[in-house]
Amino acid sequence: PKQKRRKLKKPKRPRAFWKDINNIESELRLFWTSINVDIPFTDPPPIPNEALLNHFERHDLRYAISNNGGRVVIAEKLGGANLIPGKWSDAVKDSKEIQCLLQPDNPAGAGLSYDIPPIAPFVKGKLVKGQVKKVKKSMHELILKSFLTGEETGDGIELDEINFPNEIAGIVMNDDSLEKSEDDILGIANMNEEIIRELRYPAGERWAQQDNRKPRGYWNKNVLVSEVYEYLTYAKETKGRPSVWMARPSEISEEGRDDLKQAITRFGGTDYICEIAGLVPPKEWIYFESQLELFLLLDAYLTKHHGDENASNKRKKESKTFFPKLLDIQKNGHGRLYDLVMDFGGRKMVATRLDMEYQAQTKVEIFQGLSYGKFDLKFAIKLLFFIRKEMVELDPSFQGHQGGTTRHIQMPSTQY
Repeated sequence: PKQKRRKLKKPKRPRAFWKDINNIESELRLFWTSINVDIPFTDPPPIPNEALLNHFERHDLRYAISNNGGRVVIAEKLGGANLIPGKWSDAVKDSKEIQCLLQPDNPAGAGLSYDIPPIAPFVKGKLVKGQVKKVKKSMHELILKSFLTGEETGDGIELDEINFPNEIAGIVMNDDSLEKSEDDILGIANMNEEIIRELRYPAGERWAQQDNRKPRGYWNKNVLVSEVYEYLTYAKETKGRPSVWMARPSEISEEGRDDLKQAITRFGGTDYICEIAGLVPPKEWIYFESQLELFLLLDAYLTKHHGDENASNKRKKESKTFFPKLLDIQKNGHGRLYDLVMDFGGRKMVATRLDMEYQAQTKVEIFQGLSYGKFDLKFAIKLLFFIRKEMVELDPSFQGHQGGTTRHIQMPSTQY
């Protein structure tokens, strides 16, 4: 088959480019200029919604806004920039920039509509490709039925019964289009509003009109913190995790709370919510949990596979235990332990930190002579369990933690 020509990549931004608010401001101005919308230089540039950035394939700018705390935070840093409403009907009604973009004499507005929200080109391609696959499958079944029954159409699927937009069916079933490649078929991306609506909402109901969507103006910081506390209480009951540990955005989404995930992004991101709600950030408690899991699995592995050897070392008054080889860990079917050892720096690093001996398998001597001091694996497990138990008993909304500061997992004092 003919190879596809690769698209030219856009020039890569310098490292830490998007951390500078001045760069974000200049890119926002460049975005509006590129779509023929004039923004006064004395005013901060408006913050476009995600649908608009996806439509014009400005994923870099969308990532920068999200990674720096969301649109609200960026607007504050720019000195009170206007936010383009996320709901398209409100944006068309209230935003002068969107009204300018949709003017008939503005070529950048081609493909946009007053009624249909913007749809990203890659999403449009997926929708069309899905319909094309349905057409091809139906044609295959029709031909197969024809051969099996010995009739031209047989009792197979009639073309009129195939549920796909007429414009797509006309292109696919046209004799001239049979010689076209899939990319040529997808060239119908310049579809009218009716075809886009039929593709995007096959069920006839827009997600924006679902009954379980929160009403306009529902979210604010106090409501968001309250919803986060409620979700973390649910996570504590179902997962046994302390309710002062902030959940990962992916977990919140998997639990069907995309509304909460989007609200967290909109109001500043996970780190900011941890700060105002007094929660432990996900990265911190995931590291803590992974370390505890490593200690537990390693202790169980040593007891199971090296119990006699370690007992012999104790009788010989050899204080240190040998760290097992990674190859042996894999052969014995302990894949999770292998992954954790690699995550924490590899066999030599983990063995050095745990004050354990290891058999040199290479000539690399970088860890030779390095020591972190004495370490007792079983005591470490008890200590981490003690810290975790103390945190399970904490309630983020009632404990004496001062709001406005991020909570951290701390080593208990000797007063305990």
